[in-house]
Amino acid sequence: MIQNREMMFRYAVVMAAGEGRRLYSLTAGFPKALIDVKGKHLISWSLNQILLHPLLPGTADTGI
Repeated sequence: MIQNREMMFRYAVVMAAGEGRRLYSLTAGFPKALIDVKGKHLISWSLNQILLHPLLPGTADTGI
């Protein structure tokens, strides 16, 4: 049992893989992680949230 809630999450994994078939009208020619959402790339939203928390270096799954 986890006694210290702060130690519960230590690593981050950003899921940025896939062809984006359902989003093809938005992603034709570039990865879906680069879709513009409110002025920022989709992946930027995830990375900015990760930077707000004291996590160890993680990884990004790009499917390559």
